[in-house]
Amino acid sequence: MILMRRMALVLLLVTASITIGISTAFAADYGISYLRIHPRIINPGMEVAVNVMLTGEFTDANPIVAIFFNGEKVADNAELAKGAVSLAPGFQLKFVADERFTAGRQVELKAVMYYQGKEYTYTYYPDSVYKDLCADAPWRVQGWSANVPVEVTIFDADMWSCELDWIQIKDANNNNSVVASHDFGNITIDDPRWSYIFNNINVNNFVVSGGYINILVHMRYWEMIFFSYDFYQYLRIKVANEPLPDAAGWYYGDTHYHTSYTDNYYEEGGSFPMIARCGAAIGLDWTTTNDHASNNSGNQAPIGEFANDLQTGEWTPLGDSCSLNSTSSFKIIRGEEVTVKNDAAYPGDDGTNDNSAHLLTMGNSYYIEGPVGPDAYFEDGDHSNLKSLTSRLQLLQGQPAGIAYAAHQSEAWPVPVFEDIIPWSSDMFSTALGFSSFKGIELYNERNFFFTNDGNYIVPDEYVNPFPVFQAQADWDSNLVRGVALWDSLLCTHLNPIRKVFAAGGSDAHGDFNYRYTGLTLLFYSNIQITDDAFGKVRTAVYCPNGMGQNGENVINALANGVSVVTDGPFIIFGIDADGNGSVFGPHDAVIGGTATPPSLEANPRLVSYWKSTSEFGPIQYVKMIVGSANGTTTYTQALNNYSGYISFDLTRFVPQGQSRFYFRLEAQCPNISGYPSYRCITNPVWVDLTAKENTSAPKEMTEADRIMDNLLFKGTER
Repeated sequence: MILMRRMALVLLLVTASITIGISTAFAADYGISYLRIHPRIINPGMEVAVNVMLTGEFTDANPIVAIFFNGEKVADNAELAKGAVSLAPGFQLKFVADERFTAGRQVELKAVMYYQGKEYTYTYYPDSVYKDLCADAPWRVQGWSANVPVEVTIFDADMWSCELDWIQIKDANNNNSVVASHDFGNITIDDPRWSYIFNNINVNNFVVSGGYINILVHMRYWEMIFFSYDFYQYLRIKVANEPLPDAAGWYYGDTHYHTSYTDNYYEEGGSFPMIARCGAAIGLDWTTTNDHASNNSGNQAPIGEFANDLQTGEWTPLGDSCSLNSTSSFKIIRGEEVTVKNDAAYPGDDGTNDNSAHLLTMGNSYYIEGPVGPDAYFEDGDHSNLKSLTSRLQLLQGQPAGIAYAAHQSEAWPVPVFEDIIPWSSDMFSTALGFSSFKGIELYNERNFFFTNDGNYIVPDEYVNPFPVFQAQADWDSNLVRGVALWDSLLCTHLNPIRKVFAAGGSDAHGDFNYRYTGLTLLFYSNIQITDDAFGKVRTAVYCPNGMGQNGENVINALANGVSVVTDGPFIIFGIDADGNGSVFGPHDAVIGGTATPPSLEANPRLVSYWKSTSEFGPIQYVKMIVGSANGTTTYTQALNNYSGYISFDLTRFVPQGQSRFYFRLEAQCPNISGYPSYRCITNPVWVDLTAKENTSAPKEMTEADRIMDNLLFKGTER
């Protein structure tokens, strides 16, 4: 979960001050030590509770405490103070918000205590560095008896501890009946990160409505012993009747995921126990870890906003975490997201040439730092630590099995407060393609189809329920469309000689097993938003006919050779039978990621393809074939309306005129939802080289998975 929660520590700390000249010694005896508003986002007509705790022994009279919002007095304890019972140490004031409290507006909360002719002021700013509460569960499970892991996490309790009373898991489809609960007995939580996983819940414990489980997580905790609070968060889980569509030898994974080793002022990643549980529940077989490698260079201690991100000394523990939480059927593969300097100009840039871009590494044996320095994302910050792309790829080049992809290469974040993260420039691609370890681009990053920033349904640390207010975004796939155009451009301009550029896809989730919770709350500014992106929503399927390997090494090899497809739903694969002998595994043939070398166009070379979808994603509406050459691309479309099928045709009539090197790639798309494109699968290309010399190598020894693929491509069945 990207929490964006600890902006500028000095600005966000709760501050206490005495407004009239009082000695330090006296100030320590009297004051206000605690202040909190509930709810934290106020609408007119709401009853608002303010909890206050005082410091000092008030022997002669109770102090008067007044509450101010944005400088206007809204309540005081004058009536309570008349009583004989002491108000110290804690009490609660209530009032009804009027029209001054516009919907969703966050305000400054200030308490002023008047005692013995002096004033003591305590100001609290919403969403400080204090605790952040989060519940999470997989967005999808397979089967009606599947396990449903639910995790509840408390972040930053080391800044202000709490006493945890209980957590309940409720069925929102069944009158919020309690499905599971745990009584913690008011244990003290004072850790930077604390979590608890309910791992003995199954689908059959819930009422499934419309194919979904709807969960309400309800937590009660106490602060300062006297004040109790409730936290509510809704989660929705798709109960799939069928596995994700695939074929023998193909394994699904996420090539961009952040674990708990991503931990900075703005972001938190997912816990390893939940990665393994949710990955298996969703139907994934593997994931890479791509935590921000943001430590400083040399022997400097890590400082600044990114002090707790992945550091040199954590590289081995990260690998241990991956190994310990991997299983025979689910692999966690160590990698990084490395920040590099990007000197390209960009619209709206401040002209300082201190922009950055991100590089995904996977399977590298040694740590590659991507330092950003203290305050590196602030306009006035220190950018001197940013490293060049060349220097990072040089470090990767000598590592066995280590590969790299350009991260979210078509996206940009020109945020006013931060320094820009901008798209990869043409110069960066030219540099990267000079290194054999650079394999391609993250074509598909995040699937943000639904979106909401409704402050009535997103109240941090109190109430989170995006589902009633989710809205489809008309331009949700604009980055993907730009990415595909960029990719085709790179493919077409690197054919003579052929320099392969592969595509991968990942969710870029930070935790986010159910939905993506991100945004920024700074003093009076709030931009919290939720989308339906989540771990495994964007997937890369790789072909590993001999299995994934003990540590996922065969997955890395498949990504290195582009034997993969990118999808958020359907599945399509293809190959070229270059000599027309009824197989795609002969010496002249090629499957996805390979190069076909037809002995001649008279050899009857054929393109063969197999596709599959399920009711979860809908029937495949059409398949596109894109043919690319030095002259650009041509697209051919075949309309369909089925869940599986295959096709075989003579490809000679699609050969670009006058070209000897070109490529084919396929796209499959399911029906639209309310006018918006829904699910699609994009294959890596098969290249064709008509200039290659005759291939006299011995035929490949086929695996059982190879035989099944041949049957699917040529017959539409596994046999």
